[in-house]
Amino acid sequence: MSLGIYSLFGSTEKEGKFTISSVPTFNKEDWQEGTTIYFGYKIDWEGDTRPTLTNVEVKRNGMKIGSNDQQFSITPYVFDEKSSSNLIGVLSEQFVDRDTLMPVNGHMVDDHFYLVLSVELLDSSVNTDVDTLEITYKINNSTNTVELPLEKGFITNE
Repeated sequence: MSLGIYSLFGSTEKEGKFTISSVPTFNKEDWQEGTTIYFGYKIDWEGDTRPTLTNVEVKRNGMKIGSNDQQFSITPYVFDEKSSSNLIGVLSEQFVDRDTLMPVNGHMVDDHFYLVLSVELLDSSVNTDVDTLEITYKINNSTNTVELPLEKGFITNE
């Protein structure tokens, strides 16, 4: 009987965790209002089960940046590693092959994925940068959300 109880309660599946292993930034002085820059983040997954992404949002001071934000317009993508080996760190819009970008929703993660954020600067006097990525994903029909703090936001003054 104790063996049956152990197998029922002792073998819970480890869900896993996401970590960011690259944090790109762009010089504020080189970023013109109304232009779009693409930022690529390598995000690692460590876990026993493959998660399926449903959404990625960006936060500033605990608040999600929505479609009515006055400083940034942000669209998340997943970089398709199978279609190109040219990874995105920080690129201007004219250098991005949009055929390598896939929707976030429905992407199944192996051990890592490359998140690409298309970011349009709406206000060049931006003074509060982003500080968190929020990833929503599913494992075994259970929806989970994790916040990943960003070491640096989009912009630097260097």
